[in-house]
Amino acid sequence: KAEEFQTHLVYSRDRIHNEEFARAVPIFVKTCQPYFAYLESTARSIHSDRKPLPKYIQKRLLQFSQHLASSLEQLVLMYASFGFISLEETDPCSICYFYRGEFRLGHWFRVSTFRYCMPVPYTAAKEPALLFKKIRWNVDISEGTSFGDAMEPCTE
Repeated sequence: KAEEFQTHLVYSRDRIHNEEFARAVPIFVKTCQPYFAYLESTARSIHSDRKPLPKYIQKRLLQFSQHLASSLEQLVLMYASFGFISLEETDPCSICYFYRGEFRLGHWFRVSTFRYCMPVPYTAAKEPALLFKKIRWNVDISEGTSFGDAMEPCTE
């Protein structure tokens, strides 16, 4: 579907129709979230009570997730290059990053990942000047008993 959006933008001469497609891009990106959630969770989650997936299945799931992420990134960048979408993090309507899914590491940690469409400075400080990031991780730590009875999660 992402390729269809790109093809339409490149070959359509109707600016109003392209602007309508541009409004649909953020919705399309959001509709991909459940697919990322399934792919990443299935491929990466580690549970002590379940047998891990065979490596070849994990690899295929992660390859598909990467392909989906690359397609979405190219779609967003193309619409941004035509001026239909903002990539500025300060713009509340921008698509500077998108959700890449989440996975669990045992009972205690839940990791959510986000992919930036363009490299972002690693820190707001001027040093280090040439260090950029493309992915962000949020780690939620469940506090509770050693048996995994989670209390309030705390994000680090």
